[in-house]
Amino acid sequence: MPGYYMATMKYDGTESWWDEFFLWRGLPQLVEVVSIENALAFDDRELTTEDWKNIAYREEVGCGGVLCFRELQPLVHCLSRLNGDKPINLLWVCREPIEQPLPPTSPLPFEFLGCDLIDEDTRISALTNCGLGFPAAFAEAEISEHGLIRTLERAKKVQADLRGHYPDEPHAQCSLWAIFRSLESRPVQMLDKFVP
Repeated sequence: MPGYYMATMKYDGTESWWDEFFLWRGLPQLVEVVSIENALAFDDRELTTEDWKNIAYREEVGCGGVLCFRELQPLVHCLSRLNGDKPINLLWVCREPIEQPLPPTSPLPFEFLGCDLIDEDTRISALTNCGLGFPAAFAEAEISEHGLIRTLERAKKVQADLRGHYPDEPHAQCSLWAIFRSLESRPVQMLDKFVP
């Protein structure tokens, strides 16, 4: 059950459009959306040939449009070069885990935030980016303050119910992603962890 590293922009109340999104989605518990759906923390057109050698292929990850690194250090170096010191979400993600995954603990620890359900064609979250949600599959109150389902077990049930209750809805045909986040959110400061 491989896991991968990725970095996305932070989506919270500091964004100019947050209030509009917050009202549209109608989830009063949301304080931030942490998802592989979020925009990358840098422009992938600026990646070098060497950078691309460290990125997992679509066939390996199992989902297109998701830029996942096999190792942390190359990602951190890309971030320091291409992102500067803007706050980001540094994630360790695992697609379709059979059991609760265990993220690496060194050189940076990662904490489990929950699971997302992602439409693989559009990379849209069925939890936070589908209007009024899918009431036959999950209650709005089940979504955490980060826009995720809190446990792997419950997320698997929601995934099955989405497919079962909404067979004709493309956004309901989702893959399950366990999402872990590093407490470190500043790329430049992360570099210090790799200095011998």
